[in-house]
Amino acid sequence: MEWVSDEKLDYQEHFGLEREPFSAEVDQASFFNDSEISQRIGMIQHYSRYSDLLLLVTGEPGSGKTTLLNHFASLVDNELYISRVSARSSMSPDDLLIAISKGYQLPPVMDNSIHSFIRQVQEMVRGEDGAVLLVDDAHLLSAESLTFLIKLAEVNGPHGKLLRVILFAEPSIQQTLAQPGLVAMGESISHTMELPLLDAARTESYIHHRMQSAGFDGDTPFTRSVVKHIYKSSHGNIAQINQLAGEHLLYVLNNPGKSLHPTGKLYIKAIAAMLLLALAVTGFLSREQWLNSETTIAEALAPRPTQDPQPKTPMPLPPGSAADGGNRAHRIVV
Repeated sequence: MEWVSDEKLDYQEHFGLEREPFSAEVDQASFFNDSEISQRIGMIQHYSRYSDLLLLVTGEPGSGKTTLLNHFASLVDNELYISRVSARSSMSPDDLLIAISKGYQLPPVMDNSIHSFIRQVQEMVRGEDGAVLLVDDAHLLSAESLTFLIKLAEVNGPHGKLLRVILFAEPSIQQTLAQPGLVAMGESISHTMELPLLDAARTESYIHHRMQSAGFDGDTPFTRSVVKHIYKSSHGNIAQINQLAGEHLLYVLNNPGKSLHPTGKLYIKAIAAMLLLALAVTGFLSREQWLNSETTIAEALAPRPTQDPQPKTPMPLPPGSAADGGNRAHRIVV
């Protein structure tokens, strides 16, 4: 999230920060590398060097896939040949080949010949471990383009596969891979690694890490109750945590002396909505009022005018009941 420049300067000065703590731009220092992430980075490093099969890393939008990709690339940039490609839905196999070649800083391939490209990569690696291809947002690719990547991952090199392909994608990619033409090829995926959302404890660790990495040193504005609210509102989604944490810091900046609270219109609206729902359930609020977004809490709590009760029509008594003079027993079937 980008803030207005003047506000941004006040924001950093107020908390003694060297930079925005919850920016989407993540460097080595601000990267949240706990045991869960460290384990996954180790697995990606292993597959990038020793596996002959394609690797698929999946995660929900905002779970940190691109950040993980960039961090991994920075770790091995001086050790392996790496090409990073940001996929687009309009990318054809030819477009992919051009983007991959640019990533390796290879000259343009004449007529988009796959054989010419393979020869160029073979000359580039020259007997070394090979090259790594990282494709971000791979779920946007068509079945044709995914087929092209899977076939590219099957090309042999001097030591195993010539290209070790790692796809970073949202879970929806499984729908494309389940298409009849790709089911058999999908078996080429050696492993599907999930990138889970943060739990409550990891959310707290993440927030404190990002603040410390930005130079914060003092009593944290993120109390347990604040972190709890942020976790519940974000469900552990890193992109949403960043947004809510930034909003909270701005609230503290603009409301000095007030008790810390994960405020903002989002929380106020959420509390108001929950109260209105409770009123509707308990009968204090009619269905029409609930559906009307303009209904305020004050209006909902206002006493309603009393109405004369409608006369009740007495229900006929069953034959044989005590009041009907009968003495037969009746079984009620529900």
